[in-house]
Amino acid sequence: MNGALPSKRQRYRTRFRTLDGRRISIPRREILSSTAYRSGEELRDPTDQIIHDYTRKTDVIHNETILPKNTPPKYTDRQILWNTADINRKG
Repeated sequence: MNGALPSKRQRYRTRFRTLDGRRISIPRREILSSTAYRSGEELRDPTDQIIHDYTRKTDVIHNETILPKNTPPKYTDRQILWNTADINRKG
C-alpha cells in the first residue's frame, strides 16, 4: 500500500461527552434533547410531555450508556436514568 486506504474501508470517529446539568446551567429539556439526538433515540420529558424523537437519525452506528459496576441494570435505559437524575437534582 502506498499510503492510500482501500476503497472499501471506512473510517469512524468516536466521541465521548459527559452531560452533567449540575456543573453547568443547562435546562432539562436541552439535556434530554441532546441525549436523544446523540443516541438516535426517543426520550420524553415527563414534566411537560415533550417528545424528543431522533429515531430517524441514520448516522448513529452505536450508542451505549456506561455506568459504574454496581449500578442497577434498569439505568441502562436512558429514559429511566435521566428521570431519576432529574428527581435527585431537584432534591
